[in-house]
Amino acid sequence: MEHAQRPPELSFVGVMDENWKDWKRQFLIFLKASGNADKPTDVRASMLLNCIGPFGLTVSKNFTFDDPDDEENVEILIEKFENLFSPRKTEVHDRYIFFSSVRQHSETIPHYVQTLKKKASTCNFGGLTESLIRDKIILDVKNKELRKFLFEEKDLSLSRAVEMWERCQQTEPISKLCMPKELQQKPSHNAADNHLNNKTSNCAECNTCHEPNRCPAWGQRCENCGMLNHFTAVCNKPPVKKTRPKHFNPLPLTQAPGSTKKN
Repeated sequence: MEHAQRPPELSFVGVMDENWKDWKRQFLIFLKASGNADKPTDVRASMLLNCIGPFGLTVSKNFTFDDPDDEENVEILIEKFENLFSPRKTEVHDRYIFFSSVRQHSETIPHYVQTLKKKASTCNFGGLTESLIRDKIILDVKNKELRKFLFEEKDLSLSRAVEMWERCQQTEPISKLCMPKELQQKPSHNAADNHLNNKTSNCAECNTCHEPNRCPAWGQRCENCGMLNHFTAVCNKPPVKKTRPKHFNPLPLTQAPGSTKKN
C-alpha cells in the first residue's frame, strides 16, 4: 500500500534497548500496513535492512550465522538485533538489581515499596516475594532503635514494617511505634489515672513523687550543706563546719546594760 509510512532510521542516540523496541514495533506495523507481512522471509529481510538505516546496516555486518541462508531470514535477523540491543536478563541479574536497590532521598516509602514490587516481579521469588521485600526494607532502615523493634516484632508483615517505618519518618517516639494502635489511642480511665501519669519518678531533691515543677523542697535550705532547693535527708554533700558567732559588747563588763553612771 502506497500510503503506508516507513519507519525512521534506527537511532543510536540514547538508550539502545528502547530505540530498538520502538523501531521494531514501527517496522512490523509498516510491514502489515504496506501489505508485505506475508511476503517471503528473504523479501522482508531485505525490507528490514533497507529501512533500518546506516547504523543498523553497520551493526548487522558483525552478525555471524550458522547457515548462510539465515542472513536472509527476517526472523533470525530480528533475533540478532534483539540479542544485541535487548539481551535477555537472567534471574541472577534481576535479583541483583532488586537487592542493590536504594531508596532515593525524596522518594516516599510507599513509592519505594511499589518500585521493589515491580523489580521483584521478574525475580521468580514466588511465595517469598512479600517477605523478601520486607527484609529489603529492614536493610534500608538506618535508625538502629527502629531496626531493633522490627527484629523483635513477632510475625512481622510487610504492611506492618512499612507502617512503622513511615511513622518513624514522622518523628514519632520509637517506643510508641511498637504499641498496638488500640493502646496508643486508649484514653485514661479517670482523672486519678491522668494525675498518676503526670507524676515524676522519685525526685532527687525531695525523694517523693510529684508533678513536674512542683517539688516541695524548692526554696528550702538544707541544714547539712546550707544550700537551697533540697531537703537535708537527701543531701549528699559534705556538711558545712559551723562556727560559734562572736558577740560584740561595747560596754564595760562591770556595767550592767541599761544602767547610767552616777557622779
